[in-house]
Amino acid sequence: MRTKWFYRFSLDMPWAPVRPGARFCVGVLGSGWQVARLSIVAFMILGWINRSGLAQQDDSPVDSGSWANSGVASVDMREFLDVAGTRPDNMPSHGQVVLRGADFEIMEMSHWEERVGSFEASRQGRYGVWLQYVLERASLGVQCQIAGARMKGLLRRSSAAEGERIDKLGEVDFADVGENSVRILTPLVDFPTGFVIQQLYLVPVQESGAGVPVSQSGDGSVTLKAGDATTWSTKLVYQADGDGGMLCDWTEIKDFAQWHFVTTGPEQFDVIGTYRCGEDDAGSVVEVSSSSGALFEFTVEPSGEPGQWNEIELGRLNIALAGDHRLALRPKAIRGAEVMVLQKLMLRPRRR
Repeated sequence: MRTKWFYRFSLDMPWAPVRPGARFCVGVLGSGWQVARLSIVAFMILGWINRSGLAQQDDSPVDSGSWANSGVASVDMREFLDVAGTRPDNMPSHGQVVLRGADFEIMEMSHWEERVGSFEASRQGRYGVWLQYVLERASLGVQCQIAGARMKGLLRRSSAAEGERIDKLGEVDFADVGENSVRILTPLVDFPTGFVIQQLYLVPVQESGAGVPVSQSGDGSVTLKAGDATTWSTKLVYQADGDGGMLCDWTEIKDFAQWHFVTTGPEQFDVIGTYRCGEDDAGSVVEVSSSSGALFEFTVEPSGEPGQWNEIELGRLNIALAGDHRLALRPKAIRGAEVMVLQKLMLRPRRR
């Protein structure tokens, strides 16, 4: 009578989808054809691991190529899919840069699929990076590289009801004008992910990078510095120079600056502007508006000697409720080479 041998194999599987430390047990008889069958099963298991992508984590090193730069700044994007990262539908379109999915060329590397596009930056400035996409797989690791910044994160499945997702990947500073490349990399796997880029948006954000509204000070005033502004523009640019920097190159009629601030209660303010403007550029008309609409207009006066800052009362602002508010400056007419060079706005409580 043939002797039957029973073998028991136990393999630790930290990649197991149910829980770490799960055990996989295989029992086979010891004849030759059964050993062969075990080998086939083992190869099938290894193939399943490889196809599922579980054996290769999204944080694995990327193949070094022409785009790789160990000195680039990293942005922690593990939380970029929070609800707070949803792109507002009422966001101004002026000053945005938009790349369509068709603008990207797809290239396969040894471990990653790379989508490469480019755009022309018309000015320096800080932008938020938003990706609109479709994804059939539950999740997919992504890296986005623009202007020396590397943003890493995890994309999520887009449901049939959503059609596509729009997620913020991070923020990037453009130090120079001209052509910039965009690289989006995802892991290369053996099965379809259904990942399709619809559009990539570069949206102006707060120039200082603080990402928070300006608070009211103890004396009730609100100081809106140039660095606190979001510049919706193609030419208007923020320059970090001195206390809070300045907004300059204000040469386009459609360019405008916007501030986000918070008040603790109802308030009446005098709006004080600190700017400089030469005699030849004086006379531009600027509209001051809030979230509820236009408030008043003022004419830019000359500030005196070249390089001299002038502090001028521009108008009045009434705040009815506590909470978040937005204030914007938009030129209505430009009389000289530029509107002005703006350092800050001061909202000073009116004396009762």
